[in-house]
Formats: sequence, structure tokens, C-alpha cells
Amino acid sequence: MQLIFFRHGIAEDLKPDTTDAERHLTVRGIHRLRDELPGFKRLLDRSAPLAVWSSPLCRALETAQILADEIGSVKVRTVPAILDGDLGELLRFAAYLEPSTQLIVVGHEPTLGLWSQALTGITLPFKKAAAAAIEWMDSQVPHGQLVWFCQPRTLRRLK
Repeated sequence: MQLIFFRHGIAEDLKPDTTDAERHLTVRGIHRLRDELPGFKRLLDRSAPLAVWSSPLCRALETAQILADEIGSVKVRTVPAILDGDLGELLRFAAYLEPSTQLIVVGHEPTLGLWSQALTGITLPFKKAAAAAIEWMDSQVPHGQLVWFCQPRTLRRLK
């Protein structure tokens, strides 16, 4: 299975009248994310089953929905383990998917960086809207191999 960690796009700053959970993507964040998607799609195996899981926070859900719509009508599933930073629980859920699945996990920092280190031994600096693909082969072992890592600027250039 290929786990693709994707950090949410550029979000609003925290305002006094909102909570962190209510922060939405900015207009700029949406445009930048859409500019990245042609390059991101080039990195996907279009013959493999695809799933999109997201943190329940607004900015992650909005990012996941934009990704899912662009990729081709994939249903977004909200998974609290992404927000909680519980890699073990995420991997237990993922083990039920078909082994050839590409699972896009839309989440936050520092969680994605910590998870990439736990799986590969490499700490990846996820800027907003950065993505990394990790090949995860054994559902019993939290170990994987880094396939690729792209910052947003690189994804925009892959068109």
C-alpha cells in the first residue's frame, strides 16, 4: 500500500472569534492548491484504487475535498486518528484496504513529519500543501520506504 501524506493548504490565521478547528483555506491557499494538482496527479498510479482520508479540521477537509474532486470523485473519509496523531490506529484502519490502494492522508504538522520519521526514519519538512509517498508493505510493522517527497513549489512545476 502506498500512503501519501498531504499537508493541508494555506489556511486563515486564527482569529479571536474562531477556534483552530474552524480555520478555512484562504482564497490564495485554494488557488495554490489547484495549481499543484496537475503535478500531484502525475505522481499517482492511475490504475491503483484510491482513498482519501482527512483530519476533521476544516482546512484539512477542504484540502481533501479539492484533491478528491480533482482526482475523480473519490469520497473523503474523516478519520480522527489523523488529528489525534495516532499512527497505530491509522495503520490499523488502513490494513483493511486493498493492498494496492494509494491512501491519501490529509493532515497537519508536526504529525505528518513525525509519522514519516516513524515509518521511514526520515524527518520530512512538510510545508503547507507538501506531499510524500511512502510504500508500506507489512500491516503488522510500522515501517515503510520513501517513494517520493515534493514541496508545493515542486508540485506546481511538475505540470
